[in-house]
Amino acid sequence: MIVPRAWAKRMAGKALIRTDAVDQVVGRIAAVRAVPSLWLGDAGVDSLIVYGFFKDFSVEVGETLSKLTLSIEGFSEAKTPAPLTIPWENVSGTKPTENADNTAENTSKDTGAVAGVPAKQVIADAVSIKQRSDILENTTIPAINSAVAAANALIKTAGAKADAALADLNAKLLASGIVLDAALAKADSKLVEARVTADLAVSRANNRIDAAMTDLNAEANRAQGKDELLDRRIDSLTVITNKNDGEVRALIETERLVRTDDVRAIAQRIDSVVTDYTSRDSVTNTRITTQVTALSAADRALGERIDTVTTEFKAADSATSTRITDSVAALSAADEAIGKRVDSIVTDVTMKDTATRAEISRVELASSTRDTALGQRIDTVVTDYTGRDSATNTRITTQVTALSAADKALGERIDTVTTDFKAADAATSTRIINAVTALSDADAATGRRVDSIVTDVTTKDTATRAEIGRVELASSTRDTALGQRIDTVTADYQSANTATNTRITDTSRALANATTAVGERASVLESQASPSGGNLVPNSSLSTLDGWVLVTNPQLTSTMSLNRAAQPFMIGGIENNLTLHRPSPGAGLCSEAQSAPFAVRPGSSIQLYAMTASHRCRAWVTVFFFNDSGYVGYAGENSALRINAGGQDLNAWDQTGVKEFIVPGGAVRATIALRSYDVENDGYAWFSRPFVTEVKPGTKTWVPYSAGNDRTVTASTRALVSSTATTLADADSAIGRRIDTITTDYVGRDSATTPASTRRRAQ
Repeated sequence: MIVPRAWAKRMAGKALIRTDAVDQVVGRIAAVRAVPSLWLGDAGVDSLIVYGFFKDFSVEVGETLSKLTLSIEGFSEAKTPAPLTIPWENVSGTKPTENADNTAENTSKDTGAVAGVPAKQVIADAVSIKQRSDILENTTIPAINSAVAAANALIKTAGAKADAALADLNAKLLASGIVLDAALAKADSKLVEARVTADLAVSRANNRIDAAMTDLNAEANRAQGKDELLDRRIDSLTVITNKNDGEVRALIETERLVRTDDVRAIAQRIDSVVTDYTSRDSVTNTRITTQVTALSAADRALGERIDTVTTEFKAADSATSTRITDSVAALSAADEAIGKRVDSIVTDVTMKDTATRAEISRVELASSTRDTALGQRIDTVVTDYTGRDSATNTRITTQVTALSAADKALGERIDTVTTDFKAADAATSTRIINAVTALSDADAATGRRVDSIVTDVTTKDTATRAEIGRVELASSTRDTALGQRIDTVTADYQSANTATNTRITDTSRALANATTAVGERASVLESQASPSGGNLVPNSSLSTLDGWVLVTNPQLTSTMSLNRAAQPFMIGGIENNLTLHRPSPGAGLCSEAQSAPFAVRPGSSIQLYAMTASHRCRAWVTVFFFNDSGYVGYAGENSALRINAGGQDLNAWDQTGVKEFIVPGGAVRATIALRSYDVENDGYAWFSRPFVTEVKPGTKTWVPYSAGNDRTVTASTRALVSSTATTLADADSAIGRRIDTITTDYVGRDSATTPASTRRRAQ
């Protein structure tokens, strides 16, 4: 029938449904599109019972519960249906005049039958049906109901057992994950400690040999003692030609020195060959020098040889030079033997508008003590170009270190290739690193490999960065075998108005011990965008220490540097960090570095943090606020959760700071402060990714890091796809679990949407 529109009415209904039933509900609604249906509402929420069509519906998807909104257009009344005329056919045979069949008068020929079936048979069948119905009603149905109730009880019991078993599985997986994390942390810690030992041994050997050579030269040049025999001889041959506009000179000179007393003997010889040419327009010089020094004393023997070849040219608008140096030093004492060799070739050209430089160097160090044998070799090739409008640099470095001690053996090789370009309005760089570390001690064997490629482009208005990294770790102990691999691909774009980021991470981990085998693989794909977004901290990338100041240095023993202890203590082996180092103990004392100041808005909410790691001390982060009159407050005491943590794995670093802090009234600028506290002995604190940004009041989550510009975040969007698969096998069970998650969210200065997520879990 057709119903006038004036009689139509509408209903809007809402309902909460399980997220895993969204597809089923949407399918049912779609199946009755354009079909009049009876819609039953809930009187408890003042909805109606309507007969009609659905007009529109929507579903807001949540992680576990989703919200359904339904709009119905129904009919409140309709026209009275027109009467229907049903034709009646005459029954053959005798019938009343009104054409009706009056069975009670027995005038119809089929009175003794029903639809052709004899009446007696119909009655007998009805009695039989009633008997069967009574049996069904009184016996069968109660029995079925009883069986169903028993089955439901069994199902409920089985469900409870399944839930308990699932909880037990989750507990086992959680425990195995904790064991896995602890094993990885222990392996990383061992590598960190071994690397620190090697660095200290290298530093000690370099300091010892350098100090010994300084003493050697001081011995050669000191005044003669009264009980000392001294003989010095100088042979010199010089030829000089004077011209109207210059001079030409040639010199050959040999200087010999010997001296002895009752406790030492020293001998030195210096051979020099020099040629000079000087004219009105240019100057040239060649110098070849060989210096040999030897010392024998009661407690040590020293030897040093330095060969140098230098050529130079200077004119009005250009200068060039070449320098070749070969330096060899040796030390033998009661408990140590050290040898060092340094070879270098350096060429320079300086013109009116440009300058170029090329350098090839090799440093070799060998040291043996009572309990340690150490060897290190560093090869470096460097080229530089500097012009009026641009500067370029290429550096290739190979560092090989080997250490054998009473309790450990360590080997490490680091290869680095770096290229840089800088101009007035742009800068680009490429960095490729390959690092391999191996450690063996009394109860463990550990190996780690780090590969990374990083490219950066910074222009006047934009900055982009691409990074590919791989970290592999294998460790075997007396009772555990462990393996981990992390692959990361990152792309960043930042401009004055936007900041975007994409990160893809694949992590694979495996552990086997006497009781358990655990395998885990996690993949994360994340993209985010922040219009007008950025980091307030100047030079947060820490490519240099420009703007950073060491403001507190108790007892003048602390130092601030970049990447102290090098790659093993850099996130991913590639991200720069600011290092505070204090060699001596200092309970209650702190060393503090501060950034350059940045502007803040009084009363606004900010978030602040830095990624921190430490060794034998405690890391600490805050923000100090100022106005023209000086200090007006700070963002509280924020200490790192862990001590003796860090390394290349980001999970071993603490995100130290506060998610929301209100800027004090009157404050107009601020600086982020980084401290190391309570140094036990030779303490290191590393700080990476310093970050301060303005956030929405009530923020409860960490804002993703960006190097950004000095603008505040006004909005951000984020999409995340993650997949985690875990397997566990032990003596009495085998478990597998997989979790897939898709999440999207939006956060703005004035609004935020609840993350919409789809989660699939199999176990």
